[in-house]
Amino acid sequence: MQQISAGAEEASGATQQSLAAMNQVEERVDRQERTTRQVAELSQALQILLNETRAGISNLLANVEGASNRQTGSVVTITELEKQADEIGDIVKTVAHIADQTNLLALNAAIEAARARQHGKGFAVVADEVRTLAEISERSARQIRDLIDEVRASVTDIVSGVQSSAETARMEVEKARSITGQLEAIRADMGSIMAGAIEMAGSAEESKKSAGFAKTRSEEIAAAAEQQSAACEESLLTVAQQTQALRQTEQAADALAEISEGLRISVDISRSAEDVAGAAEELSAAVEEINRAAGQIDTSISEINAGARTAAEKGRETSDLVVRIEQLAQMSESQGGAAVRQADQILGLLATNKDAVDSIIEAIGQAAREGAENVRKVYALEQISRRIDKIVDAIANVSIQTNMLAVNGSVESARAGEFGKGFAVVSTDIRNLARDSAENADRIKDLVRSVQDRIAEVRGDLVETSRQALAEVEAAKATTARLEEIERVMRQVRSGNDELRESAAQVALVLAEVKTGLEQIASAAVQSEQSAAQASTAAREQAQGADDLAAAVEEIAALADELQSAG
Repeated sequence: MQQISAGAEEASGATQQSLAAMNQVEERVDRQERTTRQVAELSQALQILLNETRAGISNLLANVEGASNRQTGSVVTITELEKQADEIGDIVKTVAHIADQTNLLALNAAIEAARARQHGKGFAVVADEVRTLAEISERSARQIRDLIDEVRASVTDIVSGVQSSAETARMEVEKARSITGQLEAIRADMGSIMAGAIEMAGSAEESKKSAGFAKTRSEEIAAAAEQQSAACEESLLTVAQQTQALRQTEQAADALAEISEGLRISVDISRSAEDVAGAAEELSAAVEEINRAAGQIDTSISEINAGARTAAEKGRETSDLVVRIEQLAQMSESQGGAAVRQADQILGLLATNKDAVDSIIEAIGQAAREGAENVRKVYALEQISRRIDKIVDAIANVSIQTNMLAVNGSVESARAGEFGKGFAVVSTDIRNLARDSAENADRIKDLVRSVQDRIAEVRGDLVETSRQALAEVEAAKATTARLEEIERVMRQVRSGNDELRESAAQVALVLAEVKTGLEQIASAAVQSEQSAAQASTAAREQAQGADDLAAAVEEIAALADELQSAG
């Protein structure tokens, strides 16, 4: 019985240890369930953020590419300015040539005036005025040529700047196209992580229920162990009583034997028979006490057996639950580890994408600054065109004045009669040149107006491109902010999965302790049943011995009665 009690104590200790371990498992699994739900919610939020970010970057790239295309169109328009400048230059050469011809005619007019002497005084004045106007026209043509050179240089500079800005934008767009693909890959990976989180949440929920059932079974095992301990204590007390009764039986038997021996030589048979009857009664009472104790021991052993069977049955059920929880923990540990590795890859891609977006922001900002500088250059080009316009107006005015002088020369030649014939020819030529000069001035003005229109068009495109570039910088900054938010949430997802992985590993370790405790409980239950069977056999043997002794006592008592009757 001492062995049964020790086994019950060992089972009780193992049960308490398993119960404490299951409390830990239940607490950890409950925390796992909350963490998996949180990870799933964060993953879903990341999916939305990734979709928004991918759409934002796609829109950004489309706008940057559109701006690059507009800049390319502006380059074509600006290049046309160079062609028109060349046309103006060619016309200006004609104007300069006309001025030279006019200057020569003015010299001829002066010669004719000198030849006419007093009749050529008016010719001389006209010739001098024409020469002055021709010099003005030639100087104006030279100024226009210089300005045309400035136009060519400005156009070349602007074309270079706009082409560089457009090329930079195209290069950044090409480099950044991979971002959308990577974000799509990240979104797919996040879908996998989210699915894993949902699966782990289901596993955690199942583990939580299983842990609750296992805890209940452990509590039932603990109750059975307490029942066994109580039954063992009661049995030990009864065994002590039985032992005392056995000693009393031995003493009574010894006394009865002595009295019986004395009865053979006793003179007073009646008195000796009474002594025998009294000793037999004492022995019978002791035997009755032994039988009562044996019955109590048998009842206690039945209770011990019932507790052992309950502990064994509940232990097997708990063991099955523990095995399932262990399987789920291993799955969660594996899935959590895979999610952590995926999260590390995603964080690396996010860092790369953020660098790419930062590069785009820098390129767009640089394009905006270059665009502003190009707009300034276009404004300067516009000022040059206006100066050309004013100079052309001066040439046209000179042409009108020259034409008027030619008319005056014709009047003077008519007044001089024979002396003015040569001057009349010169005046006609001057008037023709003045008309040609005026026509060329009109052509220049038309070209200048066309140039100004193109400049206004280019300026508008560049201003709009610059404005949009600044707007895209802000949009790109918003994208960067979203990427930073994605990175922040992604780190939370990684941390959550890492926590799940660690927690699952800890659950597995705790379950190992539970399994050890369950093995001890099972072993103690088997040992308890075996010991109880042995104790039950011993109790039955003692009861049988007591019954035999009781029968002998009855015979002795009957003999004593006969002796008393005979006496």
